[in-house]
Amino acid sequence: MTMLSSHRILIGASGWQHNHWHEQFYPEDLPEDWQLAYYGNEFPVVLIREQEWRQGEVENWLDETDDLPLFVCELPLRDSDNVLLAAEPYLEKIRLLSKRCIGIVCQLANTISADTLSALLNNCNELAPSCVDMEGDIPESLQAVLQTHSVNTVWKEASETSNVTGALVLANIHSDELDLKILRQLMDQLLSYDNKERTLVLIMSGEPPNLEMMKQAKVLLELL
Repeated sequence: MTMLSSHRILIGASGWQHNHWHEQFYPEDLPEDWQLAYYGNEFPVVLIREQEWRQGEVENWLDETDDLPLFVCELPLRDSDNVLLAAEPYLEKIRLLSKRCIGIVCQLANTISADTLSALLNNCNELAPSCVDMEGDIPESLQAVLQTHSVNTVWKEASETSNVTGALVLANIHSDELDLKILRQLMDQLLSYDNKERTLVLIMSGEPPNLEMMKQAKVLLELL
């Protein structure tokens, strides 16, 4: 059984570099370059945010860890004038991550052209299953592109569900919006899309993400 298939839902945080975690999560004497490995012992996946892309090096992440955590890679392209050009440095780093990258999240403006979106998804899906984080209403022309490429949108609210067609089903929820009841409902909804062809991911965000809620999600998953 692979690391990926052994988790019905991969549970993790948006980023692993949070100031408050120095007191709440990481041991006081833990060197900073050991934090990712320590995190990977507790949670199987992490979302690489723009902050981690800026401050870290992929080679170091791989050298400092073994099989975990797996990575969901965020491409912060919402403010880019040339999306395809801006995406390429991130895609180069994702190529280095190889199979440790299990998903790509494209953060995009809803003003992107259909042709550019299609080209971007082609580039991303060659490396890992992708999904789109797009603010505002998604125009029909872009919805058609997502459907053609079998790409889902990111769930940003616990009550949100989208038309699931793609291989990556990802919920990125602010942990302050969750309690045990809402968390259970969210995880049930994710599991309703469980099959051998899909990767289900629950990411908790916040500054910092709520560690207790993340641990509760792991316990709930064992009971479901």
